Amino acid sequence: MFEVEEDPRFERDGDDLYTDIALTYAQAALGATVKVPTLEGDVELKIDAGTQPGTVKVLRGKGVQNVHGRGKGDLGVRLTVAVPRKVSGEHKKRSSRWPPSKAKRRRASPTTASSASAGAKKRSAASSDRGRSLVS
Repeated sequence: MFEVEEDPRFERDGDDLYTDIALTYAQAALGATVKVPTLEGDVELKIDAGTQPGTVKVLRGKGVQNVHGRGKGDLGVRLTVAVPRKVSGEHKKRSSRWPPSKAKRRRASPTTASSASAGAKKRSAASSDRGRSLVS
């Protein structure tokens, strides 16, 4: 008979382990690489942009050794998003502008800019000719 010592970082289900990792809003929205504890030490886990709270990433073979010697279980990493209780004025201002409007992100292409410039010159010339009679 043997005894298993509990580890507060993990929950056990047979040969599989589960752990919770809290991400910041920025990490969940933009993607990141985070350290995840395993029985053999920390490993890095890539978080994709747009990761939703409650997502479970599975690290194969990072669980508990099977008592009959038939492989190892998996480590399920449950991802949560930590929402700050207090938000500064600057963060509120930035968040209210997210996502940036499409109008601000658009840039005039070189052909659009040159044709707009040419159109402005024609309008300017036409307006300066108003009031003059053009006699040939």
